[in-house]
Amino acid sequence: MATIFALSSQPRVPSSGFDIQLVAIAGHLIAYGVLAITLLVAFEQTGIRSHQSALLALGGAAVYGLTDELHQYFVPGRHADPLDLITNGIGAAIFLSVFNRVRA
Repeated sequence: MATIFALSSQPRVPSSGFDIQLVAIAGHLIAYGVLAITLLVAFEQTGIRSHQSALLALGGAAVYGLTDELHQYFVPGRHADPLDLITNGIGAAIFLSVFNRVRA
């Protein structure tokens, strides 16, 4: 969460020579996927059942994504984008699904 917050606090996303929209989408998918897996493992460590942990992790990543978009609204040069929220949720869901299948 701290890494996501720090990156979203930057006024501009660094250009890497690639299509900036593609980089942004990939960044959201990966960041929120990793966040969801981290939340899943944390919830499971507290004794919450796996299915409930997955739902909590998905919800936690989505809620954090919402707060991050609100945060970006106030960062000069950035804006809140509802499509980012969708991308965050998709990234979290994909990573959780793959993680649980690999683990099984």
